[in-house]
Amino acid sequence: MTTQVAAPVVEPVAPAAVDPVSVAPVTPISLTVDPAPVAPLPTPVVEAAPAGVLVEYEPTGDAGLDVALAFVGRLGIDANHPAMLATADGDFSLLEAHLATMGDKAVGWQQMMALAKMAEERSVTAMAAAEAAVTAAVHDVVGGDSQWATVQAWASANADPSEKAEINAMFAAGPLQARAAATMLLNAYNTAAGTVVTPASATARPSAGTAQPSNGPLTAREYAQAVQKLAQKIGSHNLNSSHEYDALNQRRLASN
Repeated sequence: MTTQVAAPVVEPVAPAAVDPVSVAPVTPISLTVDPAPVAPLPTPVVEAAPAGVLVEYEPTGDAGLDVALAFVGRLGIDANHPAMLATADGDFSLLEAHLATMGDKAVGWQQMMALAKMAEERSVTAMAAAEAAVTAAVHDVVGGDSQWATVQAWASANADPSEKAEINAMFAAGPLQARAAATMLLNAYNTAAGTVVTPASATARPSAGTAQPSNGPLTAREYAQAVQKLAQKIGSHNLNSSHEYDALNQRRLASN
């Protein structure tokens, strides 16, 4: 049974000319990378633990799931049992059928399966919420789903696999990193498309408590780190009204 549901939210990427950014894909946002051909592996032979053997599962952090895992573990059912492997895809039917054949040894299995299924639902819900938060952050930066589709298509066509991997890692890290990655991609797209960006005011004073940035160009990595640091200081929702954020954008554009 699964403790989490893995699913990338977006297919982010940095353009080929942009230095990769290291930080931690989410389904609607991840950029795909063509996998290298791999020789097929032989089908493994899966065997359940011998009857009567106690199987210990690592704690998952979900109390209900931990109770259910301890229950099947005491019955000698390990993670490689075919019925347990099926639960990774949310299919509990094989495990339920197996437990039903164990008689008195598995008394109470229905309640244990109910706990496991509730844990699965919580995991799916949490994953969906995380993906929605990342998607919302990205759309807020670029101006909506339609504009993101344009930027994403451009980035997918212009970034190399290593850049895609690092940008995807930023999207997978959560809304804050996703916002920084989307901002970087949008600026790179605007530059490549010849969009004119109004420079920040030369006479504007930096926000209170914010250090005056230097004037040198920024690599993609430096830019993302600077945006993340600024967002932590003033809040990501205040970035678009920040003079320092405008200055960071200008320094990033100057490096292209």
